Amino acid sequence: MWIISGAGVIKLTFDKYLYDIVPQQVATEIRCSYTDSKERTWLSGRNDHILRLLDSENNDIGYIDRDGRISNNYIVFGAPVYCIAEDNNGTMWIGSKGGGLFRMRESSNGGFYVRCFRNDKNDPYSISGDKIYDIHCDKRGRLWIATMGGGVNCIENTDEDNPRFLNHNNRLSTFPASAMSVKSIETVGDSVLLLATTEGLVTADIRGDIGSRQPHFILHQDNGRQEGIGNTALMYVFCDSRGRVFTSSESGGVSMVTSPNLLAKTLSLEHLYDLGLINDDVLLSMCEQDGQLCIVSDNSLIMYDTESRISVAYDHNYWKHRIRFSEAHPNRLPDGRWLMGTHEGGIIVDLDRLTIDTGKQAHDKTSPIAITAVRIENRHDSVAVNAMDTLVLKADERNITISFAALNYIDVEGIRYAFRFENGNWIDVGHTRTITLFDMRPGEYTLMIRSTNNIGLWQDNTRMLTIIVTPAWWETTWARLLYVFIFISIILGIVRVISYIRSIRRKQHETLEAYLRLLNEKTREEMSNVGAQPCSRPLIDISDEDQTFMHRIIDYVEANMSVAELNVNDMATSMAISRSGLNRRMKRLVNVSPAEFVKETRLQRAAAMLISTDKAISDIALSCGFADQNYFGKCFKAKKGMTPSAYRKTRRTIDESQT
Repeated sequence: MWIISGAGVIKLTFDKYLYDIVPQQVATEIRCSYTDSKERTWLSGRNDHILRLLDSENNDIGYIDRDGRISNNYIVFGAPVYCIAEDNNGTMWIGSKGGGLFRMRESSNGGFYVRCFRNDKNDPYSISGDKIYDIHCDKRGRLWIATMGGGVNCIENTDEDNPRFLNHNNRLSTFPASAMSVKSIETVGDSVLLLATTEGLVTADIRGDIGSRQPHFILHQDNGRQEGIGNTALMYVFCDSRGRVFTSSESGGVSMVTSPNLLAKTLSLEHLYDLGLINDDVLLSMCEQDGQLCIVSDNSLIMYDTESRISVAYDHNYWKHRIRFSEAHPNRLPDGRWLMGTHEGGIIVDLDRLTIDTGKQAHDKTSPIAITAVRIENRHDSVAVNAMDTLVLKADERNITISFAALNYIDVEGIRYAFRFENGNWIDVGHTRTITLFDMRPGEYTLMIRSTNNIGLWQDNTRMLTIIVTPAWWETTWARLLYVFIFISIILGIVRVISYIRSIRRKQHETLEAYLRLLNEKTREEMSNVGAQPCSRPLIDISDEDQTFMHRIIDYVEANMSVAELNVNDMATSMAISRSGLNRRMKRLVNVSPAEFVKETRLQRAAAMLISTDKAISDIALSCGFADQNYFGKCFKAKKGMTPSAYRKTRRTIDESQT
């Protein structure tokens, strides 16, 4: 129906539901559904604690109470039923959360004989827990029961009136203590048991008689391996018609076991969520339809083809209604359709309509990407942006916002978008139709944008936009060369300054050594010939004025060598120069202060006297201006590396060996 209004044209469509709704008196979450061998369908409500029975045409048979009576009136069962199963004898087993396990055998009056089994701490062969999350009957007729907190239980003979429950308290004592919370059970053939627990995947070899041969359980947890179990809190385990095992976790999505031996100590898995094959990471349960995997998430049904590795998500955009699926396992009805539990009740879905082929047909109808707006820093909004394939940004235009949309006129809410730069990874931005690029560096970039169709399948509709960012003058090649030149110049300048300082230090050191050698020569000559002539000036590269100054310093120090109270002020006065001037000139010429020079000359004189005379060390110390012999020894050792007596002995030994 088309309606013309003042705001434009409005189209109304009157689509039918794409599923059938199971009629119910009170809207409630369907927690469990099961179709028995008589084609009756059992339904349980999580919140209202009902247990309901439908015939093969999905018409009401009635509500079942705690005593097994069937009534047309709305009555409650009395416990929240989480799982239902039928054994090989036609007996129904009802698992509840907190109420234990119920066995229901049909009576002649159309009702059921009900018996409840609960945990008895005094009986090790009673059921190990009252919170039942799953019941599974294997090919040998054994009943496996998953409990939350009590591990797994097994009934080998379901015909017995008082069956024994084999569990960790008796025959299954090797069951891992850390994996007592079991949520789902699956068997592969009649030999392998698979358990989805909150602590990982448990496997066991169940061939033979469990009562006499205790199975060996293996707990597979996250061990850091990329192909390991991953998220250990598992929700569901499922084996398809080809024997392939799939698991789903609380936040790790669906994984497929790739190890050929399910009883191996270490299992390898392929994580479909990490590979981008299935986009939802919180998945509740699974079933199989014509070789394709149907995966139930909170708000969608996902069809996954294990051969083509293509998945299609059917969410509210497909259903035209926001459906929230429950944890109820998908239940196949006699007519081939599937009953799914939701938070509002039960719905019946024809999975033949939700095939990968449907997604492929939608995939063939690609929706082109249109650029709807370009906002550039320091520039007015551009017009006719969809026509451009190249965008040039000036030096002061480094921040840019690009808006886009897939031209899909069916359902835009289901479309997802992703972008990347050439050779980069795709970045999924969800339903957002805008990307902002900050502080772009100079260069040329190819921006690529793509989208899914309205049912979430990625399309081959990539739109490309070339972005050229013009560099500022300081970012050009010539500017970089200038920076390199300045940097090299600074380095060379630093090297030159360091080299110059080192040459000055070397020259000062040579000057000091030269005048100390001159002092040694004078000392030796004075000791060998009292009337000897003064030594000639040392051959060093300083001015005559500086050499005269240094000789005057030497003469003054020699004349006052034995004066312990010799000070810098007296030296400056004798040189007709200020104390600061004396200090600066000595620093410039020999890089030591006047006091340090006096100390050096005294130690040099003492070293010469230790070698050439037999005077006592105390006398040598006094003659060289050291009033304290201990202080003299400390200074001498710091200069020569040994005590005065050791120095005299060592040097004389060397001189004797040379002669």
